[in-house]
Amino acid sequence: MATEKPCLKVPKRLGEKVRRRLAGQSLLDTGYKIRQEKGYILFPLVRPLEKEEAERLGGEPCRALFEERRKRLASVKEYIEEKMGRPLEDAVYSYSMVGDIALVSMKPEQVEKYGRLVGEAIAAIHPSIRAVYAKTLTAGDFRVQRLVHLYGERRTWTIYKEHGIRFWVDVSKMYVNPSLAEEHRRVAEDTRDGELVLDMFSGFGGFSIHTARLRAVVTVAIDINPHAVAALRRSLKLNRLRGEVHPLQCDARWAASAFKARFTRIIANNPLSIHEFSAPICRLASRGAKIHYYLLAGSGREAEESAVSHLSREGCLAEPLASRRVIDYSPYRYIYAVDLVVRRATRKA
Repeated sequence: MATEKPCLKVPKRLGEKVRRRLAGQSLLDTGYKIRQEKGYILFPLVRPLEKEEAERLGGEPCRALFEERRKRLASVKEYIEEKMGRPLEDAVYSYSMVGDIALVSMKPEQVEKYGRLVGEAIAAIHPSIRAVYAKTLTAGDFRVQRLVHLYGERRTWTIYKEHGIRFWVDVSKMYVNPSLAEEHRRVAEDTRDGELVLDMFSGFGGFSIHTARLRAVVTVAIDINPHAVAALRRSLKLNRLRGEVHPLQCDARWAASAFKARFTRIIANNPLSIHEFSAPICRLASRGAKIHYYLLAGSGREAEESAVSHLSREGCLAEPLASRRVIDYSPYRYIYAVDLVVRRATRKA
């Protein structure tokens, strides 16, 4: 809806210069859109100008109709409340953006009640978003998020970026969590040229490709999910790497029998079931190897003690170097990364 406002009419060639002067003197009304009209620009003002004042600014006083600028909404909640015309008491949503797809954490009953509005809100706040999905839970051996389409394109693949690295991912077929981007980078920076690295649960290749981008290493990336392995292969073609990555679809439980080599670094990111894989980790780690071991714990100390205990039961003497809280999982439970060095690599038969 247009509103009549006092304004300043100036030749188009003077537009930017006059705009800066009006803004500097707090005369420009930024709540309304600037107009163009037959070689002139009309600036909406907070108050009328006298003729002499307008001439000093390079124009002439006027009155005209101006469209109000749409207020930029700061949150999903604010957008929904404006649409509904009442406060929203029971739903505050967290979401992540993977490429041009947004993933929203919602309960099934919230999806039915507010899903469409949530999708509209995210797309309005982030114009680059082309599709919005609700994720209701993560389940199964592939750790895949169950998705409900809320808004936009019905497409689940996208190009996702971390630190300038491009990944081809499909959020309906593999686990993708942007909160791990800094962890991917941290492990890559800790790695040294010439290492032989095993990424035991590589997924779409976050750790593997980051490491090969920064270091001249050989990385074996294994995952049980064929879709994730295929995505990793596609992503290798999108990036220039210093090192090598060799993707392999494989159950990590059988990795020890698949490789004769001993690895200088093992990335073991499967926090909900990591205790089931301590035996292959021990059998594949060389003496002096570094292990990045991810697990659920209530504190860093608990995480370190659990990691050492898991590995020692399988014959590895491993010393914790540091622990780092990576993701909040549930009240009082967190995903920790424990970095350990293998001091003795005795393996059970």
